[in-house]
Amino acid sequence: FARREGAAMVDQNVELARTVLGAAVAAGAHAVHVSSTVALARRGGAIIDGTSPLGPGFGHYSRSKVASEALARELQRGGAPV
Repeated sequence: FARREGAAMVDQNVELARTVLGAAVAAGAHAVHVSSTVALARRGGAIIDGTSPLGPGFGHYSRSKVASEALARELQRGGAPV
């Protein structure tokens, strides 16, 4: 979580999500992507789910979770069982 390593955290977390989800899809498996509340926008205590808008990504960790969630949703839109 060190600021000086923030860009690396984003790159590594997103690449890990890409690797794991990609391998699952390639193997024909159903993948369960467990997101984080920091990846999703919440307004007024609203219930969040897989259709909630992505959050703004304040900070490196949060940006990495938003990007990973976006990747999972992209795979879903493409028909992958994620």
